[in-house]
Amino acid sequence: MKTLNLLILFLFSALFAFTLNAHHAATATFDVDLDMEIEGFVREFSFRNPHITIKLDVLNEDRELVEWTATAPAVAGFRRWGWTAEMIEPGQYVRLVGRKSRHGGPMILIENPDINGGRLLEIDPNDGSLIRVLEGPKPDQTPDVDVPPLKLSNGLPNLNGTYLAIAGGSDLNIRTTPQFSDIGQALQNNWDPTQDPAYTECATQGTIRVIDAIQSVRVTQREDYVIIAQETNNSQRLIYLDDRAPSSSEHTILGHSTGYYDGDAFVVETSNLLASPVNGRGNILSDQTTIVERYSRADDDENSALSVDITYTDPVNLSAPWKGGWRKLRINDYEFADTECYLPDRG
Repeated sequence: MKTLNLLILFLFSALFAFTLNAHHAATATFDVDLDMEIEGFVREFSFRNPHITIKLDVLNEDRELVEWTATAPAVAGFRRWGWTAEMIEPGQYVRLVGRKSRHGGPMILIENPDINGGRLLEIDPNDGSLIRVLEGPKPDQTPDVDVPPLKLSNGLPNLNGTYLAIAGGSDLNIRTTPQFSDIGQALQNNWDPTQDPAYTECATQGTIRVIDAIQSVRVTQREDYVIIAQETNNSQRLIYLDDRAPSSSEHTILGHSTGYYDGDAFVVETSNLLASPVNGRGNILSDQTTIVERYSRADDDENSALSVDITYTDPVNLSAPWKGGWRKLRINDYEFADTECYLPDRG
């Protein structure tokens, strides 16, 4: 019973955190207070990160077919709500509910209440009768009960495994409020989520943006390196343990990372990063940013877990170091979703 209660708390925390993050960015792009219903034949169903996408042909008032796009949360949330990559197929006729784009383009935003509330339907185009509600059995995503050893055979901390995007506590992510410099505050004041390159250009998300995302993480430890894979964009960070210098002074979205073990923790230090927002709410960090991540086991009485403490230091955009972090539960037999970004239709 204790495990069940914890899982309910974890799942609620995950959904609550997603709703806050998504809603904040969505208000600038979609009219979140106005429901809109569309129906048509499915052209494409993309069960991929960063967002589930459904494209369908909708007959407008002039009896012309217009391609509409329905965008929705990432794969991790949909899996919890019982969806799979086979939930919808091209040629099926569906009725969807969402929020319409403020730009006037043929695009809607589907949110958690639509998905969980039985509002997404497959119907018969001939008579409008219901074929099925678009929902499935909730998958068993119970975190592993077996807790692996805390140490590897060589005495180093055992961090190997996949850790699900569900965390203990009141929030998936733990982050203090950033203390901006005047430069950083000006950038934040002018931040427009509708112009976020990750949204407008499908720009690749780098280290600054993915290390604290609400997605699953996989750690693979080897003798001379560690791989940290992120479900956010299927990226794999190769972190060597020999303190090697960067091959050039060039700054990139991944930056240059080195790692070392410190007691029961694995520490990653990253520099040579391009300037980037931390998430869809902005919080832009400059190319002088350095990041320190400290990974360690964070087990409780029943589950194995991984936690990370993150410190962002930016002498340009921040007036003091910025702290963040998360805790996620270990799970077996979990496959990362593929990543394929779709550009928004602005009309």
